[in-house]
Amino acid sequence: MSIKAYATVRLTGCNIRRFINLCTANHIKIWNLKYVSPKEYEACGSTEDIFLMKPHLKKTHTRLLVVKRQGYFAIRAFLYKIRIITAAITGVFCIHALICTRIWHIVPEGNRFTYDESVISFMESENVTIGSHKRADYSLLEKKLEEKYPDITWCSIYIEKNTMKIDISEGINYR
Repeated sequence: MSIKAYATVRLTGCNIRRFINLCTANHIKIWNLKYVSPKEYEACGSTEDIFLMKPHLKKTHTRLLVVKRQGYFAIRAFLYKIRIITAAITGVFCIHALICTRIWHIVPEGNRFTYDESVISFMESENVTIGSHKRADYSLLEKKLEEKYPDITWCSIYIEKNTMKIDISEGINYR
């Protein structure tokens, strides 16, 4: 079973009758021909025949406007639109996936003696900045942070969504 594709077209121009005669002479099938005005007709034609009409349209200075697509032609046009929409949605998801794999905030919490800026500058010296990739294990970074600042007795680094949270516990260190 094959679905024939055809379209309803509007023909406008001065030499429409000559165009119709050229189409019938070259075995281009046109059906449901309707008179709209002296310079305008509506007709139906298969998609293959519409593409064959092009030289005759130029020869007679007639314009063709596709009014309605039916059959496989409409499905093909619909699928083309869907392909564009699908590509746009896929692009949005790819950008979203890229954004979700990055750190966008670094938040030190619980520190009283150590400044936020010094903790953030330490993170930058360890190549953990805003926009860097998330890692699974930050235990080595926690140890380095505790060694660099003697006031920090305990720290924990974890990722919550796109925010890196650094929990700091400060106190007297008996090392």
